[in-house]
Amino acid sequence: RGAMSQGQYRTLRQEAARRWLETREVLAVLRDPERYGLRTSPEIVHRPPSGAIFLYNRSECKTFRRDGHSWRRKANGGVAETYERLRVDGEDRIMCSYTRLGGAPGAGGTPGGGG
Repeated sequence: RGAMSQGQYRTLRQEAARRWLETREVLAVLRDPERYGLRTSPEIVHRPPSGAIFLYNRSECKTFRRDGHSWRRKANGGVAETYERLRVDGEDRIMCSYTRLGGAPGAGGTPGGGG
């Protein structure tokens, strides 16, 4: 698909509050994060709202999941996450991590904060 239009850029952050981003949308954000008012976050944001988008360097900010929210847990106690991989030229280049709030009404169907 081609480049995103100006209108798509404006609404992408609103869309992230109600659904998970598609691969092409993630790539657009990563190619031009300043256009979305984003930069790599050096520290954790406390209790970000649903749909918030953050860029973390996992080697520099290893505790990004400790943001004050109670995330849905797996049986072993770890955070339940869904991973999406973006392949470029046949290689995994980007990993997106989606999490959901635990115990909140409607938490099962809406995207939570991501890393």
